[in-house]
Formats: sequence, structure tokens, C-alpha cells
Amino acid sequence: MNKEKVKKIGCQINRINLPNYKIEYCNRPTHKKSKYCIFHAKLTEKEEEEFKKALKEYIEKIKENNLDYDFFKFIFIGKIDFAKEFNLNTFKEVNFLNATFEDEVHFINATFESNAEFGRVTFKHHASFVNTIFKKYASFGDAIFKKFAYFDGVTFESFVDFVDATFEDDASFVGTIFKSDVFFEDAIFKKNIDFSWVTFSPGKNLALTVKNRGNILWLLPKKYPYFTNSIR
Repeated sequence: MNKEKVKKIGCQINRINLPNYKIEYCNRPTHKKSKYCIFHAKLTEKEEEEFKKALKEYIEKIKENNLDYDFFKFIFIGKIDFAKEFNLNTFKEVNFLNATFEDEVHFINATFESNAEFGRVTFKHHASFVNTIFKKYASFGDAIFKKFAYFDGVTFESFVDFVDATFEDDASFVGTIFKSDVFFEDAIFKKNIDFSWVTFSPGKNLALTVKNRGNILWLLPKKYPYFTNSIR
């Protein structure tokens, strides 16, 4: 009897591609015994060394082919420093939607030249964006920061969204420059947030309606914002 060839199914992580509402699958080869590829496999299904090796190869491929950075639903393990480990300081269009960082992550002195999507990302350890520049739209909507979040010295040149974001530990925006509209609507700050020496652009909107908040420190902000919503 001839044995039928069994078609191997690739990673079945999927998403809906707008505006056509077409379902797209990852389809990368599954990793070992996991149902998912090495990027989407659970923390317990992969080792840090092999994950970072695959991630480095993926990033190099993106650079070589001048593609956008797509990290949709990736589960990052180990400490991640994009500049030191992957020689990656400048990002084109980047998508981290629904990604998880199991350890600390650093985007220090990075530049995001196009839209930066961090919506629904879970940062389980410290997240540092110190001195980073976002040139286009940046979204942290529904993101969860479980440890200290550092946005000191960041420049947001366009609209930034922290709607429904949750900060479970302290957050620092010391010296941050907001050149366009800023939305923290229904954000949750469970501990303290520091907006010392922040710069808001005149005529732009700041929507800051936070819940379960600790202390909010305003130390001599360089320019006062126009509040579209009151702080509560």
C-alpha cells in the first residue's frame, strides 16, 4: 500500500489583513514539537539562544530586502537590546502588535522613521525607549507595562496613542517632547508617573483621563497643554 504524503502544516498564527479582510497565516515551519514557529512558540517551547539566532537572521533578511519590520505576535525571550544585539537603531514601518516581551527590552537612541505599532504589546519586564525618536504615528494602545517604563528624552514628532494602556509599575516621561496630539484616555497608572520637564506643543491636544492612578509629577513643564479631558 502506498503511503500518502502528509502535508506539513506551518505555523497557524493568523491575522486579518485590512482592508480586504483576508485571513493571513504565518506559515513558517513549526518549531520542534510546538504548533507554532520559533517566533510564536511559547516561552517553554524554545531556548533563548536559538530564538535570538533566528531573530538575527530574520532582521538581516529585512535589512537586505528593505522590508518593513513585522513582529506581529512574536514572543520575545531573554533580554532584548535591538542596538547592541542586532545592530538595529533605525526602524522603517514596524509592527509589534500583540507581541510579548518576556524579559526587559531596550530601544535606546532608536529612530522610528514611519508608523510604529506597539498596540496590545505586553512588556513583562522593564521597557526602555530613552532618547528615541518617533517620526510618525506611534501607538501603545492597550499595551501593558508590568515593570518600569522609561520614555525619558523621547521625541514624538507626530500623534501618539496610549489609550487604555496599563502601567502596573512606575513610568517616566522626563524631558519627553510631544510635538503633536497625545492621548492617554482611560490609561491606568497603578503607581507613579513623572512628566517633569516635558514639552507639549501649543495648540495640540492632550487627553489624559487616567484610572487607578498613583502620583503624577509635573515639574516645570516647558509648555502647558490644552486639555481635551480633565485628569481624574
